Amino acid sequence: MLCVAVMLSVMVMGAGAAFSDQDKIENTEAVDMCAALDIIDGFEDGSYHPERNIERGEAVKMISAMLNGGRDSVQETSTSSYTDVLNTADAWANKYIEYCTAQGIVSGVGGNRFAPASSVTGTQLAKMLLVSLGYNAVTEGYQDSDAWTVNVNTDAVNAGLYKELEDVDMSAALTRDDAAQMFWNALQAKTVKYLTDSTGAIEWGKTLLEKVYNAYTVEGILTAIDYNVDTEEYTYTVDGKEYTTTQDFSALFAMNVTVLAKDDEALLVRINKGGVVVSANIGDISDMGDKNDHFNTIEVNGETYRLDNTAKDWDTFWSIACGYNQYGEQGFWGFPGAGARHTIYDQYAFAGIDQDGGGDIDVVVVYPYAVLLCTSHGNRGSCGAGSAGALVSISSLCAEGCSGTPFDTARILASRAICRSGCLWSCRHAALCIFSSLRCRCLLYVRHDSRKNGAAASCGGSTGDHGSRTGIFQRPLPQ
Repeated sequence: MLCVAVMLSVMVMGAGAAFSDQDKIENTEAVDMCAALDIIDGFEDGSYHPERNIERGEAVKMISAMLNGGRDSVQETSTSSYTDVLNTADAWANKYIEYCTAQGIVSGVGGNRFAPASSVTGTQLAKMLLVSLGYNAVTEGYQDSDAWTVNVNTDAVNAGLYKELEDVDMSAALTRDDAAQMFWNALQAKTVKYLTDSTGAIEWGKTLLEKVYNAYTVEGILTAIDYNVDTEEYTYTVDGKEYTTTQDFSALFAMNVTVLAKDDEALLVRINKGGVVVSANIGDISDMGDKNDHFNTIEVNGETYRLDNTAKDWDTFWSIACGYNQYGEQGFWGFPGAGARHTIYDQYAFAGIDQDGGGDIDVVVVYPYAVLLCTSHGNRGSCGAGSAGALVSISSLCAEGCSGTPFDTARILASRAICRSGCLWSCRHAALCIFSSLRCRCLLYVRHDSRKNGAAASCGGSTGDHGSRTGIFQRPLPQ
């Protein structure tokens, strides 16, 4: 049975961790983006509750954050334009209600009431967001008009506020999940402005995302990752441009991603299309097209996966393979004796990645290098616990590996040891090293084929003043 699209779920959040009920969220991109922009922050228990209806008090708080660049800069006030806000459980929302009232975004429900705990319909939220974009509620007939819902829905459709929500009943209460989608749509919509010689609103140049946040989105393949150990910053190359952040998105290497960026800073990097189709070890591949006339499938642990842009034989299969953080090295892999630049072994891990959302494998990323920092460069020759500043602090872990712990049970976190250029040729070749302001500490690797003959790898030893260490742990695959 052909396994066309068995995607691993890779959801990377922005400044904070994913919500505890992330698996219940349908509009994941919208929630991720709004969280990264500090428009939504969920509940104290770490949940988002996407299934709950959004309340009027919650809606004005989100709008206040959106219009102030994610900052909670709305001033506190002890007065209220409504009779049902102060001295109630919803008093926390008073300053946001007053802010949005002053901006003409909301006007209450009548009788000097705001009803902050009441649910918001899709059309009601659309009206608030249209005014946030610059539409005049009175001029456009959003209030004091029997046809206000028709006017709002017409402009909301034209502005793109209902994108991805075409099947949602906008006259009904809106869920927090769908509300996030509307907010994200509004951020991507063009702001409007009225001219003295114009009878209506005209689109102005910038989107709300550009105008308020000075931010934008970019889509492309994540082709390179650098890490600066001194500043603790990652630099990701997407579509030929570099973006810097302290957040770790290294598991998304070679994937088709969307970058939410402000200037050269990455606020968020997330999967745009596709993702990991299959991950295993090279030795788990039991068939390479032998059961297919087109030679464009592989069988991994009994499951069959389709390859894109490959055919005929192993050599062509490896034409779409590259090492981790070596995206330009496709086509340089081969089995022992093949004369390839990089030799592939059964123990090497790999991930088959779909880059276009078609469900098949577009690129194969190989993880062949052991990544292990036993000790600092000032304590060479032994395999003890890592000193302060070491990326990985180990003791028995190294001893286990040296005495024969299987690769698939090795536990090591090495994503912070990534760079494209290093202090020694061996580091550049492996694309794994650490930068230091004082000196460069390189991580050498033990080729996994040495384990096939029962040879014990040495965790000690050094190379000159660099204090290099050898190890036998593979870098973990994306989870």
